[in-house]
Amino acid sequence: MMNHCCKLFFRAAALALAAVISVSAFAISPAAAEPTQDLPVKTENTVGTIADGYYHIRNVGTGKYLDTYDLIYDAQGTAYLDRATGQNGQDLYVSRNTDGSYTITPQSDGAKYVLSYATGNNITKAASAGKNESFHILPASENAFAIAPAYAADPTLVIGASSLRTWHGFTRVALSSFSSAANQLWNFEAVPVTGISMAYTEVRERLYSVGKYYATTAPYPVPTEAMVWSSDNEAVLLIDADGSWCAIGVGTAKVTVSCGDMSVSCRVEVVDSPSYAFYSQHDIDGTYWNGSALKGIYFTYGVTKRYAVDRYNRNTDWMDEGCALTAHAICLRNLGATMTNGYDFRSGQNGSLPADPYTVSLANSGNNGATSPNETLYGNPILVNHNLIATRFTLDGKPLTCTQTYAPTLKQIKEALDLHPEGVIVGMYNRVYENHYLLFTKCVNPEETNPNKYKFIVCDPAAYTPDQGDNVPFEKCYSYVSLGYRYSGATCMLTWNVSP
Repeated sequence: MMNHCCKLFFRAAALALAAVISVSAFAISPAAAEPTQDLPVKTENTVGTIADGYYHIRNVGTGKYLDTYDLIYDAQGTAYLDRATGQNGQDLYVSRNTDGSYTITPQSDGAKYVLSYATGNNITKAASAGKNESFHILPASENAFAIAPAYAADPTLVIGASSLRTWHGFTRVALSSFSSAANQLWNFEAVPVTGISMAYTEVRERLYSVGKYYATTAPYPVPTEAMVWSSDNEAVLLIDADGSWCAIGVGTAKVTVSCGDMSVSCRVEVVDSPSYAFYSQHDIDGTYWNGSALKGIYFTYGVTKRYAVDRYNRNTDWMDEGCALTAHAICLRNLGATMTNGYDFRSGQNGSLPADPYTVSLANSGNNGATSPNETLYGNPILVNHNLIATRFTLDGKPLTCTQTYAPTLKQIKEALDLHPEGVIVGMYNRVYENHYLLFTKCVNPEETNPNKYKFIVCDPAAYTPDQGDNVPFEKCYSYVSLGYRYSGATCMLTWNVSP
């Protein structure tokens, strides 16, 4: 089994490495050593020398940076030169198009507009990217580049500092015929990474499973330096430099991802078990999902409340009432289901999101996800809509359905677990705390001849510590000991199934 797992890992790693940009692509390739008086030939097959990423673009002749006005100050969002100011109009996302040209997107105005040469010789902003917004970035001298409109009628035109001034007295950038003058050349300086984060501070993986980890950088999610992954215990978890991993032994490993001189680590526990828990909806630190990163996320559904804060805060905290949603998240994660359409700012992962209370909340409320840790989303994150969740989660590309049984017997729960080792969601009721949900994961005495005496292992979303809710006997879980729930209070049972 281990040999088979390793083969899977190395095959997945090879495919992943072939599909992504090589490490060297994250640095600007060396340009020609000698200046040239002729503009390099622009063709659709021109090899790009700038990797996709965020840059400060500095004019060689003036030493100042390409900047743009916000449209609230300038009707066209005029481009100009300014000293380094730290404002996001100087942060430019450079992305290569399929035809070999580039689109340049200032991060001002919410990054909704791209640089354009549609209006005369001036460089302004446009709401959509077309031929008038496509540029060639061409090596002109060592570490300096010419920026030329890709589809201009005059093939000699490039962007450079001009003699014109803006209304506010800054030097405009404009098109002129290439002469190799210093004010027509540009340095591309990568925006430095100031932080890096993962979706989890702790995570569990099943023995012999494979997958890939993701991380995101700040201030922007596309790094211009390579992110490199490593494991400190390769007897437990092998990991490739791009984040592809294979769990080969029971135990723990510290996984670290680095970008430049920044790094962040995650504790990975490999278990030989079909199920594990997100064991607290109340105390979101150290519970196998990075809920602490979500403290600035708000959901608006009748009333605006934070998604998660620590302990009991019903007036301000959605997750305090999120036991059903967390139970579904545990079940879907154990099943291996992923969210097909969404974005997780904690990791920068876009699509194929693993199930946890946050991603299931996104599916349950019809959201694609936040782009920052301080954002307001709409919809009810915790009033579970099984059909809505099912439209967003799949298992190996196959659709899922949720089946509900009312007033289940212990015999029915045991029989359901025989078919669903990932767990069975059980709704319970008592007069004090009313409705509550747990995930039953195993019958501990299946040989018992009296079904009324069946006992179960559970994952309890309400627990604060692993010994209260992470695959523990029901009689020892937080909901039994502290909240008073009993088998007799079972009101419903839910299972997730792959659609025929």
